[in-house]
Amino acid sequence: MKILQLVKKVPFPLKDAEAIAVQNISRALVDMGCEIDLLFMNPSRQPFHGELPAAGFGHYRRVQKIEVDNRIKPLDAFLNLFTSKSYNVQRFGSKTYEKALLEWLKTETYEVVLLETLFTTPYVDLIRQHSKALIVQRSLNVEHEIWQRMAANAAFGPKKWYLSLLAQRLKKYELAHLNDYDLMAAISSRDLAQFLDFGLEKPWMILPVALAPADYRPDWESLKTQPFHLGFIGSLDWRPNLEGLDWFIEQIWPGLRERFPDLEFRAAGRYMPERIKHLQVPGFTALGEVEDAHAFVNAQAVMVSPLLSGSGLRVKILESMALGRVVLTTRMALEGIEAKDYEEVLIADELEEWIEKITWLRQNSEMALKIGQNARRWVENNVDRKVLMGQLLEKIKEMKAVST
Repeated sequence: MKILQLVKKVPFPLKDAEAIAVQNISRALVDMGCEIDLLFMNPSRQPFHGELPAAGFGHYRRVQKIEVDNRIKPLDAFLNLFTSKSYNVQRFGSKTYEKALLEWLKTETYEVVLLETLFTTPYVDLIRQHSKALIVQRSLNVEHEIWQRMAANAAFGPKKWYLSLLAQRLKKYELAHLNDYDLMAAISSRDLAQFLDFGLEKPWMILPVALAPADYRPDWESLKTQPFHLGFIGSLDWRPNLEGLDWFIEQIWPGLRERFPDLEFRAAGRYMPERIKHLQVPGFTALGEVEDAHAFVNAQAVMVSPLLSGSGLRVKILESMALGRVVLTTRMALEGIEAKDYEEVLIADELEEWIEKITWLRQNSEMALKIGQNARRWVENNVDRKVLMGQLLEKIKEMKAVST
């Protein structure tokens, strides 16, 4: 089966959720005998410099990178106010990318075009005009929900108004194009339920972010001897991650540190703002981007995911679970991951809950190890990429059989 994968950013290095999602689906499909071509944007806001490494792209049959200027430009943003268009989506429209896509569609016969996220939707009409391929939208989030939640959490003022406007327009776009695809692959049952409520009528399936469990090697021995540290890791160019980290440092950490004076908290992540790197907060260390994310996670007793907004499925939670670490998370961050409190994860929202869970962990080291083992088993049973991509191919084959 020949598949074309359209992506809005460079899926490398494997340090953010989208890159991990894109690479795992493509590698699994290639392992199953598919041929995959990758046409991706190199956006100016998240650029990739240098040559593409064979380790990250060698499994693709054909790869092309297109430079796209998606900077937030004050004049463009201002003029957009006088339209009804979504500025979030508009910034990923590119004539250069459209031209490259057209050339590929004219010279190749694809059976499937895989759209990674809503932001490749503007190219659906072009695909329909020049290809008979089945169009699959792989939704990593209910995109407008992220912006709705950020607007709700923002203080009253111009920022809250603007975030609300962006959310409204993004919702309008997302719902207007909900049935443009032949197959909607939602990342979780929760997201799928929302799409159905919004009016999804086309075929659908649930396709979580897939991992290769063998790539994650838990350091079980270190859990018995390492200091009781809390860790956070996530790309901080994604607003919900930055919002959640700020909230945790400002609202939760002071209370935890007062209750547990020896407690340490370490934060790592790409695109970490300088203001966080230079924070002088007792017990807090900002590391910025780390070379080996797995080693960082394995060095922490507990990984925290203090998200207040966002949507979809949090890959860093899944990766921490795959590495056998206890994940202490807000209910919001756990949406889409059907893991249970005190069994595969621990859940806390209010400060009192954080204190309660950390007290319990410090008093029950054997149970903490058990939660980590359960978490690893949950990943193996629910998000193994071989199993999930097999389900995707079966769904595609069923649809193609019906259409012929």
